[in-house]
Amino acid sequence: MKRAATNAHSLNFGLKMVNAVQNRSKSVTVAKKNTPAIRKKINNDRKKSSYPLVVGNGMTAFFFQSSGGSGMPILKVQNLSKKFKNFTAVKQVDFSVKKGEIFGFLGPNGAGKTTTINMITGLVRPSTGTIILAGIDCVNKTKAAQRIMGIIPDESNLYEELNGFENLCFCAALYGLRKREREEKARQLLVEFDLEKVKERPFKAYSKGMKRKLTIAAGIIHEPQILFLDETTDY
Repeated sequence: MKRAATNAHSLNFGLKMVNAVQNRSKSVTVAKKNTPAIRKKINNDRKKSSYPLVVGNGMTAFFFQSSGGSGMPILKVQNLSKKFKNFTAVKQVDFSVKKGEIFGFLGPNGAGKTTTINMITGLVRPSTGTIILAGIDCVNKTKAAQRIMGIIPDESNLYEELNGFENLCFCAALYGLRKREREEKARQLLVEFDLEKVKERPFKAYSKGMKRKLTIAAGIIHEPQILFLDETTDY
């Protein structure tokens, strides 16, 4: 009974987090309020969103595809397994995710959800199986697949000594954005996430909430086709 209640809580929180990222400039408001007016706006924004999402936390992982599209899978996983010496973390997983579909897998800590996400994003190499993302073989063409992904880890990967603006520009440069474009997008995201007033403050001096918002902004600055989030209860 307790586990079922935890799953339900994680599901609700995860969906709110999806809505928050899709609604970008309203991220804090959407995550904390659930009035009928906001729910209506969330549904409208979801229809217009261009961001497919993959979300995970301790009990739940979600895959969200923006509404519409051809119904063809943007993500297809077959016979996916991962062994660490004698321990099998993921065993023969098969699933596909289509546009317009919400897909989730549930499990307690240690069930292999994060390992699965790490294999899809190229952080861990599978022992067996195939991963096709938007027609790209993620196992054999990892770099090409990563260029169309946005990844927001459970712990921020931004640099403590750089300020907010510098961190965003650095992340954009890693994805090949030219100087003018990355600076323009960085300024836009700082405004949308209400971080413009602290853009010159070192990242290490940010509050926890500010750090999470800047980490999300860094994950979408290159406008990825798919966005991965992990441990959303820490956001």
